[in-house]
Formats: sequence, structure tokens, C-alpha cells
Amino acid sequence: MTTKNLKKPEYLFEISWEVCNMVGGIYTVLSSKAKMQKEAFGDNYITIGPDVWKETHKNPYFIEDQSLFSEWRQQSALKGIKFKVGRWAIEGRPIAILIDFTPLFPEKDNIFARFWETYQLDSIHGPWDYVEPVMFGYAAGQVIESFYQYFLTGYDRVVAHFHEWMTGSGILYLKKYSPQIATVFTTHATYMGRSIAGNGLPLYQDLATYNPTVMANRFNITAQQSLEGLAAREADAFTTVSEITANECRQFLGRNPDAITINGFDPKIVGSIDQLPFKREIARKRILKVASVLTGSNLSDETTLVISSGRYEFKNKGIDLFIEALGELNKDKNLNNTIVGVIAVPANSAGPNKILRDCLANPDCVELPIPSFSTHFLHDAANDAVLNKIQQVGLTNDKDSKVKLVFIPVYLKGEDGIFDLHYYDFLTGFDLSVFPSYYEPWGYTPLESIAFGIPTITTSLAGFGIWVKELGLDGKSVIVVDRQEDNNREVIGELQQKMLSFASLSSKDRLPFTQQSFEIAGKAWWTELLQFYFQAWDVAITKLENRTDVFENKRFTETLRPLNLDKQDQPTWKKILFQPVYTKELEKLHKLAQNLWWSWNDDAISLFETLDPQAWQEVEHNPIHLMEGLSRKQMEAIEKDEEFVGRINKVYNRFLSYMEGASTSSNRIAYFSMEYGLHKSLKIYSGGLGILAGDYLKEASDSAVNLVGMGLLYYPANFKQDSSYPMIVYFYETHSENLFHHFAPKPSRSTINISDYTSRGYFVFTPDIKYRSPLPGQSAYDAIISGTQSMLERVPQIDVKRMGLQGQSWGGYQTAWLVTRTNLFKAAMAGAPVSNMTSAYGGIRWESGMIRAFQYEEGQSRIGATLWENQQAYIENSPLFYADRVETPLLIMSNDNDGAVPWYQGIEFFTALRRLNKPVWMLVYNNAPHNLSRRADSMDLTKRMQQFFDHYLKGEPCPEWMRTGLPALDKGRKTGF
Repeated sequence: MTTKNLKKPEYLFEISWEVCNMVGGIYTVLSSKAKMQKEAFGDNYITIGPDVWKETHKNPYFIEDQSLFSEWRQQSALKGIKFKVGRWAIEGRPIAILIDFTPLFPEKDNIFARFWETYQLDSIHGPWDYVEPVMFGYAAGQVIESFYQYFLTGYDRVVAHFHEWMTGSGILYLKKYSPQIATVFTTHATYMGRSIAGNGLPLYQDLATYNPTVMANRFNITAQQSLEGLAAREADAFTTVSEITANECRQFLGRNPDAITINGFDPKIVGSIDQLPFKREIARKRILKVASVLTGSNLSDETTLVISSGRYEFKNKGIDLFIEALGELNKDKNLNNTIVGVIAVPANSAGPNKILRDCLANPDCVELPIPSFSTHFLHDAANDAVLNKIQQVGLTNDKDSKVKLVFIPVYLKGEDGIFDLHYYDFLTGFDLSVFPSYYEPWGYTPLESIAFGIPTITTSLAGFGIWVKELGLDGKSVIVVDRQEDNNREVIGELQQKMLSFASLSSKDRLPFTQQSFEIAGKAWWTELLQFYFQAWDVAITKLENRTDVFENKRFTETLRPLNLDKQDQPTWKKILFQPVYTKELEKLHKLAQNLWWSWNDDAISLFETLDPQAWQEVEHNPIHLMEGLSRKQMEAIEKDEEFVGRINKVYNRFLSYMEGASTSSNRIAYFSMEYGLHKSLKIYSGGLGILAGDYLKEASDSAVNLVGMGLLYYPANFKQDSSYPMIVYFYETHSENLFHHFAPKPSRSTINISDYTSRGYFVFTPDIKYRSPLPGQSAYDAIISGTQSMLERVPQIDVKRMGLQGQSWGGYQTAWLVTRTNLFKAAMAGAPVSNMTSAYGGIRWESGMIRAFQYEEGQSRIGATLWENQQAYIENSPLFYADRVETPLLIMSNDNDGAVPWYQGIEFFTALRRLNKPVWMLVYNNAPHNLSRRADSMDLTKRMQQFFDHYLKGEPCPEWMRTGLPALDKGRKTGF
């Protein structure tokens, strides 16, 4: 590596979404070269990434060190810049700063407005997966600027190197606010190129004809295209990873790269070549075992193992052609040996295939009941491209098939539940790798393959394949298949023949391939290729030196003194709240404050801010708190201010007009979300999901769409992303009105306490129910089952096999009806349920004396007819008549002094289920009302519900009262806990 005459930075920042965050190939780029850069710059080399883990779980790639830059970190926190400092847990241990960029979300509109004014960055149509990266890049710019101001002088050469469009806003920030820092931008694949290729258009032959603005509009990627183009053009130096991608850059980004920064590899990742045979033996044994069980075959060590891995880009990565080639190979009569193809790409995994996992753990289990392909369950498996293509080409994985295929839809990090191997250890077990890519700016996977001595097949459209051909090294260990826009059949045929030829070779004949793999890989070590990065930094520093004027006020730095953060004794204050009485005009403002319309109306915001600008900042833009703090003197002054009163009336009249346009339709759209980011003063959101949900609600309001935010999902305490949890679904009619309600932990009168159950490791889901007459039971089923399925799709941490139901009174009836229609839930608790509408119809409410017929004809039960007018509806909505269908263990509470629901309703259902030998228990609290009133009874019910659900949903031991029952004569003397 020759860098002697190049200008070098004294401080180097490297910024990427994949710092301490393994997502794809860029993680490999950065982590594999980090050690050499650490050796070159020491701790003046600083990596910056997003704090995507936050507090959900310990980040396995990050080692926090609070002693690093502690004073600066405290100073930054006071300015609202939040980040962690530590070390990246990789070879070399470079310093890593992980930024919490979520505090910028409330300011996103202002940030985008400033970027538009300065650079014409077009963010208007940017979706949320655009907003988050822009906020991260912006925050990274703030952190670098803060570091520079705190520690450095104008004599220090500083370079900030940004990777991919997702960090591009940092370049724009630094150019405007801290031009003393040189910037470099590297695109590893253009957003436009990936979009064109992914949509099946001919990228290469028509490259010169594509207008980037037109195509961005066509694919709805105007924001991403705008940011990537600006980052490339505004950076001091611009690079990409291969010549084929440089062509895209010229066409789509409007700039020719200053350097081609080819992706290298670190031999230390491979380790000792002498150890590879031992790792290979372990990996092969595990792969063959899994494949044997999955396919019901006894696969020998002579089996040829072939892998294709990387991103799940079905066509861009050539996964489709790989599967088709395997399908053709399976029909080839010349194939005499067994081939196992493995596709290892992370997909929408729902956890390990538990049947497979259990079989692997059982020495007596050698095969699954039915041959399968996937090692892990998938959400929406019916629409998975890999599984559909496998079926299309006729692969079956039966015992007689010469070609088997295994689909691994997860990242291999050593904890997937099936292989439990890290990817590189897993890779050593293969004989050949195949990557028939169409869109592959570089191609790390084939390089990784040969680094571990495994021959590979790539294509002439991959940056790596082009590089190998330019070196004249394509042949045995790296085969570069000629791939064009329209020669898929030829590529499939060549893949088939190459795999057939390789499978026919003996172990001895394959040895030269392995040796040549190591030799070619040696030309791609970072020791050879890092020089191109130094060239890019040299270009950036040279341009920086021409900006001499920006250093005039930055030739020295002040040493900031540490703050004394010692706590002082404080008095204990108690707050007394008074209900304010507003004057006539201020009452209009008060009404505005009660409707969140003000939060997206600039004139309304301006009104509140004008009342008291300083107080407006202190209450964090909360108009209700602001108005509660107004003095009588302030109110009187406002009433006398005719100009301000005129502004109030103008905005208030606009608000009244707005509300007149509200939807009067009875049809409603249910929108499920766990958080709603309506305004920063309403602290019911924590990040991107909430902001997105809030934007939907605002847009629905402006469009007079009757959309209701509903279906609250309460997360377990100490929630961890990589764990699974039980869930209880609790319901009555609606619960979305409790969005802002805190449930204080206390003993239960009849229902679960949400705070109690979340603190004990449960999800709690509270769906809203929309009823149709005369179908109350079916209405509940439709809302609760669809809502639960929606939660399962959105939150993979919910364990589908550990879900329970709970409801009281009307909710108890619905619980009883649901368990006659579904076995989705592992356990259910019904409090005071009506089980037989025909017998309940003729009774009275013992507490009020009212006849119960009104309940069914016109009230909550929603039958809408008498028993004689629609007898069938009464029967179909009565759980008793379908008790023989119940399989779900059921706990019933029916009290003998219930004034709302007759005691005998619980008895009817309990005796029916006992007669049918169903798992059922009934709790009766003597002389107790509909909802328990005595604390002792509430404590008892709380304990029994906990034990009931813990037994079925957590696997806790079954208590005595559930095992043997508790006779009435033992009440008060024995608990059976």
C-alpha cells in the first residue's frame, strides 16, 4: 500500500447506519478494515452509528465506556444531543459513538424546510424509512460539529467519511454549519440503480436513456434520489466501489467518482488456515444433520453442499436463477451424486421451526412427518418468493430427489435455534458457492467465500466478477458467468453444468480449487486496497485547504470546565391545582387547546406562543399547561388587545369551519398502533412508528376520514427484542379511549390489571370491537381474532402458543362465546358470563328489578328482536349450545349476589362443560356483587387468575385448587394456592 505522498487526516470520523449494527455488506466493509485504520490513526479514528438498540437489549456489537469523553458528553446532553460512547466490539476496538436521533423527530419539518431552502432537498414525499436516516445523518453532523468545537483547533485536519445515502444529510449539515471539516461520500449501490433492477427493467443496456428525475417519480423515490444526488455532489470527495457502479453514478448522481474504493477483506477474520478443516468438519456435520432431518434422507459426507447467501433481493441477487438451475439439475440424468443447495438470506422469520428443533434434539427422531424446506417459520409464507419458486421448479425434498434445497431465512449469528453457528463458521462447511447476481455493485459474498477457500460462481455484472476478470484470474476457483439483460436461460444452463461438473469431482480433485481461492483472496486484502480510501481522503483535504476563510475564527479551542452536578438538598413541594375560569375570548383559545387540530395549524400555534413566549418554551409547547399558568392580569390584558382578539376569532372561526366538515358517516376505519406521535407535548410515542401513526391520524382528520386509533398493545416490562412473551387479550367493547390512562397496580375486582400483568412479563392487547346486529358473538370474534393476528404479524416477540383471553360481564360473555369458536388461545377467564340467552331472557336484574328482555331486544346484547321473533339468533349467540366445541381451559367467576348477571348463567355453562369432561373451574364469592367489593375477595381472585394464566401461559406448576378443586366446605379454611 503506497500512501506516502498523500495528505492524511489527523482525525477521521466514519459514519454509517451499520456501525455496531449488523445489517448487510457495509458492516463487513467497515468492520474488516477498522483494525488497519485504528493502527493508522489510533483513537483519532472514531466511528458513528445509530443507537437502534437503545434500552431494549444490550447491543452485542458495542461496549459502552462512560469514561470516554465524559465531560463533552455531559455538555452535549445539556444541549439536547444524546449519544453513547464506547468501543465497537470488533478487531481493533475502535471508538464508537451511537446516537439517539429520536429527539429530532418533533423538529423534522423545520429541518426539512431548512434543507430545502439551502440545497433544494426534496423531502416532501419521503416515507418514514427516509425520515429516520435523515434524522440520523443530521444528528451525526451535530455530534461531529460538537466534537470539533470542544476538542479541536483550526490546525487539525478532520475528515468525516459518510457511507450510503442514509447518512447524506450529515454532509449537508457539515457543509452549512461546520465547513472546517472535509467530507467524503461513498455510495455502495445507487438507490436508483437498485430500484430499476429490482423492478425488472434493463438497467445496463438502457442506462444512458434513464432520466433520474422521471424515474424517481415513477418509483416514488424522489426523496432518496434527491438526497443521494446532493450528498454526492456536495461532498468534498466522492467514491463508489466498482467501475460498473461508477457508470450509474455519472448517470444518476451527476458526478464522476474521485476514487474507486474497492471492498477488501481482513485475513484475520479467516484466522489460521490450519484450523479451517476442523471448523469445516463441525459445520458440515451440523448442515448435513439438519438437511437429513428436514428432507427425511440419510445424507452422507460425500454430499456436495452449495450455498447462496446475502440480501434477500430475489432477482437482483440471482436467487431465482439459482433455484431454477437446481431444478434443472434435479432432472439431469448425468447427476450421480446428491447435491444440497442452501439459500441463507434473512427474511420475515417467525422463529425456529419448532418441530425441526425438537427433532434435532431427540436422538430417536430422524425425520419430519413431511419433508420441508425452511428451517424457520415465516410470516406470510404463502407469498414468499423463494418458497414459491421452489414449488414452481418442482423441487420436493423427497428421499429420491438427487437435489435437496434448504432455506435459512435468518441472520446466522450463532443463536438462530437450529444451526447456532456464526455465518463464517457455517460457511466453512460448503464445497461451492453460487451468486448469479444481476445487480451487484461489488459482491462481498463471493469474496468471503474464496477467503475461506471455497470456490465460487459469480457473474460479469458483479463488481467482484469484473475485478477478477480484469486481473485475468477467472477460471477454476472463481467462475465468472456472462450475464446480460436477456440471457437468463443461458445463465441457468451454465450454472447447471458448472455445479454438475463440480459435484463429479473427488475431494482430491477439488484441492487445487481451494488453493487458488486463497491466492485470489490474497489480492483483496485491505493491505492492498485501503490505499484507495487514502486517495479519497487526500482529495477531500486538498479541497478543504482551499477554504482558508472558514478557519479565521477557529485557530484555538477553549477548555470547557466540568459542571458540578452534585445534587443539592431540595424542599418537598406539593402542587395544588385550581380549575381556571377563562374570559370570553380566552375560552375560545381553551377550546382550541382541547383539540389537537392546533398542533398542525401554524396560526393556532402562533396564538399560544404569543400569549407568553418564555412560558411556551417552558411548558414544551403544551397549550393546556400554558393557559393554566395565565394570571388574571394577563387574561385582562389579552381581552383588551383588539388586534390579538381579532387573531383569536379568525383562527377560532377557521376551526369551527374545519369541524363542520367532520365525517358524519357511521363507517369507521380502525387503525392499530402501539403509540401515536401527534405532538411532542403529548408524550405517547417513542420513535418512528409513533410519528408515522400520528401523521396518518392528522391526514385522516384533514381529509374528513372517520379513522379511529385503536387496539392498544401494552408491552411487558424489561422488554427484549430477542425474547418471546405470552399475551393476554382483554376486551369489553372499546378501549382506545384509555390511550392516555395509567392503570395503577391494585387487586382485581373482576378483570386483569394491565400494569400488573405487563410487569410480570405479559403483553396485554385491548382491541376495540365494532358490533353488528344480531351478531354480537361473531362481531367480537371478527374484531378480536383479526386484531390478534395483526399483532402477531407486527410483533414477532408475541408467542402464538402462549395467548390467553380475559373479560368480565359483557366481556365475560364474549370470552365464553369465543372459546366455542376458536382454539387459538391457550387459556381463558370469563367473569360473570351470560351463557344461555334463552334462559336469561325471561329473568330480571336482581339489583334494579328491570326485566332482562330489554338487554337483548334493544340493549347491549344487540339481538334486536324478541325471543319468538328470532329464536335462532338467541341460540347462535349462546355459548351453552356449543359447549361441546370447547377445548380451551376456562376459568369462570360467577357470584351468588350478582345483581346484573344471574348466578345460574355461570352454573349452566360450568355444569355443561363438566358434563362434557372439559377443563373448567368456577369461582364463587359468597354474598359478592357483580364486581368484587371486599378487598379479601379481590386479593383472592387476583392470585387465582395469576396462577391460572401462569400455569397455562408460562408453564408454572399447577396449584392445588386447580388440580383437585376446593370444596365449598373448605372456603375460608384452605386456599389451595
